[in-house]
Amino acid sequence: MVQFGLELGLFAFLRHADELSGHTVGHGIESCLELSGLYHGECVALGMLPLCSDEVRTRLVAVLGKAGLPTTLPDGFDMDTALHAISHDKKLEGSRINYVYVEKIGDFEFRSEILANFCEMVKKSQNI
Repeated sequence: MVQFGLELGLFAFLRHADELSGHTVGHGIESCLELSGLYHGECVALGMLPLCSDEVRTRLVAVLGKAGLPTTLPDGFDMDTALHAISHDKKLEGSRINYVYVEKIGDFEFRSEILANFCEMVKKSQNI
């Protein structure tokens, strides 16, 4: 039974792996750049930054920098437009969006948040 429960957890993780990788915010960023700015993977990398604690974000910025990936948004980027694009995300259920939050390295939790609150959280960490 324990193995079955573990498998459910692993399946749940795999089913939501794209959320963990920053796709939700990354697709919003990408849609604003209209393929003229950053590559898809660069947008996803930036999309990971608001979905983790400050401690994790500090380490993630260092890793992304070493990999040659961006750690800040382009000058003049309009986050409000990106967040509007998120309102069409497949993980949106009614007025709630499902995502994965990383509080510490090696651990994560599934969260569901009202879209407006999610957008506020992203904007507060917009120093990406």
